[in-house]
Amino acid sequence: MGVELEKNVGARVSKALLRRLDWHMSFHHRRRSPVAEKTPGDMRKAEFLRDRLNAWARRSSPFVAYGRSKTANILFAVEFDRRHRDRGVRATAVHPGGIATELARHMPDGAMQAWVQQIQEQRAAAGEAPFEFKSIPQGAATSVWAGVVASAEEVGGKYCEDCHVGELIAADSRG
Repeated sequence: MGVELEKNVGARVSKALLRRLDWHMSFHHRRRSPVAEKTPGDMRKAEFLRDRLNAWARRSSPFVAYGRSKTANILFAVEFDRRHRDRGVRATAVHPGGIATELARHMPDGAMQAWVQQIQEQRAAAGEAPFEFKSIPQGAATSVWAGVVASAEEVGGKYCEDCHVGELIAADSRG
């Protein structure tokens, strides 16, 4: 329950913070807020898109849906940083790594174990060390590093993992 509560409170705080930042920046810079510029047509488009995304998510496996949500978080951070860095507001996408959480409770029995086994096989085939879940402090380390230790110029608009900026890999190199 604590993890779920933390996640829900965190999501509400994040949304409230983004609304507040958007309002503050639009007021401070005498620009209209992008949220305030919505027209009825925009709202209909947004409702259509929301319905399509919900239908798309229902057809997905739990891991595909989870991956898409993480990709959306990364894209949001990159775009937020692009839009607001000139105002001194930066955003960073942070991956804490694999942490044993209650995510598996939302999946069919055995799905998480099968997924970990698949990762182990892929890592073994690539000659990499076996996958190990991180502790909560280990998982939090990248967020703390990106938010407190690293400079905003170093991490702004970037994807961070294991206390460093992640390496870009060309799409055609996945094999």
